[in-house]
This record gives sequence, structure tokens and C-alpha cells, in this order.
Amino acid sequence: MVKVMKQSTYRTTHQNQGFTLVELVVVMIIVAVLAGLAAPSFKSFIVNERVRGASFDLVSHLTLARSEAIKQNENVTIASTSTTSAWQNGWSISGAGGDTVKTQGAYPKLTISTGSGTGPSSITFNRSGRAGSSVTFQIADLADGVTPESRCVTVGLTAQPMSKKGSC
Repeated sequence: MVKVMKQSTYRTTHQNQGFTLVELVVVMIIVAVLAGLAAPSFKSFIVNERVRGASFDLVSHLTLARSEAIKQNENVTIASTSTTSAWQNGWSISGAGGDTVKTQGAYPKLTISTGSGTGPSSITFNRSGRAGSSVTFQIADLADGVTPESRCVTVGLTAQPMSKKGSC
């Protein structure tokens, strides 16, 4: 008669319950090296996205001011809160009666200027949705150590705002 021996199940079920300290240290070193390689490009990405976001905010608020002028059948003005051609301190949209439709807060570490810096501090859209004059906005970042992209927002006489990469 042959005897069959039963194998112990304790060894197979409890053998792989974790990892060792050496494995943990090796993984931490690999993660640190990869993070060190990715950090410079990530900083540039953040700066470029901040410039891009500000330009899209400006385009959407210009479009809102234009549509409010058409909807209310009266002049609507979007004006810099600093009453200069530096729009990075924010802006507000107001109707002909002075009622504020929407405001935008400041953009720290960004510069948003009109034209060569001597452009208008406000843009008025008439009841047909047209702007009184064409305006260009230059949006750039003031970050140190990064060469960010700049963006140009243009409002033509037809009052259709457009954003593009690069300088105006």
C-alpha cells in the first residue's frame, strides 16, 4: 500500500504577503529619479496652461459682453478694473445703465496688455454686437527661469474675439 502525503497549505498561502524594505527603497529611488527628470517640463507646462487659460477667459468674457449687447439691445462695456491698458488686474462687464453683468479677478504673475501698452482701458459693444474699434491683447507670463508661450487675443471690427499662439 502506498501512502499519499498531503502538502502543507500554510507555506503557499502565507508566503507572498508583502514586500521587503529593500524593494521599497528601490522603488522610492526610481520614483525620485523620474520625478526629477519630469519637474522642469512640468513647470513649463503649468506656465503655458496659465497663459492659455487667461486668454480663453478673456475671449469668453469678450464674447459674453458682445452677446449681452445684442440681447439687451444697448451698449455693453468691458473695462479693465485698473483703468489703464494693463488688464491683468481683472475686468468687469457692465450694461448701459451701469449694472455689472460679470467681473473677472486679477491674474497674478501674468501680464495682459493692449497693443503696445497704450491701448484702450475699455471696449464698448453696440446694440448690433459690433466693437467701436479693433483691439489686440498680448498675454504673457512673468515666471522666472521658464520661456513661456505668449498668446494674442484679437477683437476685430466684427467683434469676434480670437486667440492664437505667439505675439501680436
